[in-house]
Amino acid sequence: MNISALLLDADGVIQQPSPGWHSAWGEVIDDASNTDQFLSDIFAMELPFLCGGEGFKTKLGKVLADWGCPEALERVLQIWTMIEPCEDILNIVQSIRNSGLRVGLATNQQEYRFQYMQNELGYRELFDHHFVSYKMGVSKPSIQYFQEIITSTGCAAEEILFIDDHESNVRAARELGINADVFDLRNGTDEMKPLLGKYGISIT
Repeated sequence: MNISALLLDADGVIQQPSPGWHSAWGEVIDDASNTDQFLSDIFAMELPFLCGGEGFKTKLGKVLADWGCPEALERVLQIWTMIEPCEDILNIVQSIRNSGLRVGLATNQQEYRFQYMQNELGYRELFDHHFVSYKMGVSKPSIQYFQEIITSTGCAAEEILFIDDHESNVRAARELGINADVFDLRNGTDEMKPLLGKYGISIT
């Protein structure tokens, strides 16, 4: 099998929420027992912005006002960027790139959070490709998302390996003939090297 480009999801594959992330959301509102409902409202607001658009902070401010904490905007933006990259996985990424294989991100993100990832976490330099939903105007698991990847990389579908922690995204990629597999960072990092090995990618 000849893989020319490896594409990795971000959340759940190369990074995860920092310790204390969930409790930090609860500290924003009056009753921390409502944290899950608060997060549900927050992520429902975020969903359209994963495909781009203006007014993210304005809409976020409205949700916070509805929850009685409009003054928490800057704190909430900080919590949104409580991200812990997995150094073991990022070292694998660097090793693969050093071997001459292209490595890219394939992730659903709104602009504010991705700009932090790119600039503060160093992803701008670490990856050859950045397939980010807000820039593309379409998100996983849309077939159009993966069609754009094939076109932009200039690779045949069978030359691409895509790794994601959601089975629905993996299935969508496979529909176009892309090699795709599931990896969940919550299970640890040991599975990554054997998974890559299945597709002929060895880590030195």
